[in-house]
Amino acid sequence: MFYIFVLYFLAFFVRIIQQISGDAMEKELFEQRLKKRGDDFWKYGKIYHHTNENFKGYIPNLEDKKVLTVSASGDHLLNCVGMGTTQIDTFDVNKYSPLYQDLKIYAVMFLSPDESLEFIKTLRYDLYLKFRDVLPDNVRGFFDFLYHNYSLYQINNFLFFECDIHPSEINNYYDIDILNKIKDNLKYLKHNHYETNFFNMTDQITTTYDTIFLSNISHYVNPELFMNYLEYVSEYCLNDNGEIYIAYIYNTHGIKSPIDGLLHVSDKFKINKQTRDFAKKIEVVNFDCAEYSNCKDAVLVLKKQKTRD
Repeated sequence: MFYIFVLYFLAFFVRIIQQISGDAMEKELFEQRLKKRGDDFWKYGKIYHHTNENFKGYIPNLEDKKVLTVSASGDHLLNCVGMGTTQIDTFDVNKYSPLYQDLKIYAVMFLSPDESLEFIKTLRYDLYLKFRDVLPDNVRGFFDFLYHNYSLYQINNFLFFECDIHPSEINNYYDIDILNKIKDNLKYLKHNHYETNFFNMTDQITTTYDTIFLSNISHYVNPELFMNYLEYVSEYCLNDNGEIYIAYIYNTHGIKSPIDGLLHVSDKFKINKQTRDFAKKIEVVNFDCAEYSNCKDAVLVLKKQKTRD
């Protein structure tokens, strides 16, 4: 029974790859992913149905700001647009992430507020049909393939990680006034997506930003390389007085200092002069945890000071 499940699981993703790229050689990536038990963020790994970050707790006003963020579940973009920006670029190494992000964008643009929230929560096929024809070809082709070949249960099981937090508890766009603002702002959205991982993004991205959101990338990379590359990104990709939200930290009793925050991200951070100098540029923001009561989540924010003339 187990082997039948594995073969079915592999066949499911191979067919999707063929639908998107027509390249059957990508099958090897799925074989590797199966060996890794599917718990990583590879090119064809699972994505989140919705964010597990409490955006209500920390996202700042982004009026007139140019933003770069991970695409992830698409909720980063929607929450950023809800806070005022219409200039936002996204990046992600995962191929499914931008497709799902676009699906959410078009759902908000072309469904009623109540319908868009229902669709984001359930992916109901009857609601999909209401805006299917306006989707970009690649997005429509991908989701047509899923809906025509698999049940919603199968789609959710194979495409998405589980997340116990209800999206209404952490996303600003469940406020109808903010959702209507997003719907209006999306008409003027200037958006580019880059298929790249964090360490290679500067090979493709040549512009600068006021605010950059890195979600929880910091938990999955080498701390020393991460620090060094952040210094480079701050220098060449961030405007004066810009901010990089370098780490999201879950379920703490409150982060007391930047050094404390870095150690929560990884105990592999070496407390040396480089780390202390790096920590001096970081601000800690604590806020209520959405998953549990009586605990805190936090973000670490790297600030870039205005350069001298």
